[in-house]
Amino acid sequence: MTMSSPKVVTTTLCAMFKVLFEDSITWGKIVSMLTVAGLFAEECASQGHADFVKDVVEAVVDFTSVHLLSWLMSQGGW
Repeated sequence: MTMSSPKVVTTTLCAMFKVLFEDSITWGKIVSMLTVAGLFAEECASQGHADFVKDVVEAVVDFTSVHLLSWLMSQGGW
């Protein structure tokens, strides 16, 4: 995948995260989300877009805040 813009990166990541968590939230899925985000960040950097890494981080934080926070709190946090 060509990481052509921050918008492409964040839109793609958020779409993947929504599919990943559409039926349930588990710790395994959270680990998977973080792994995918790390791979996206690495790919951005390898394509010469290290400046997009902050967008990957922001996408994870935003998705977690909106979709996972209440579940995380009910589990006692991290």
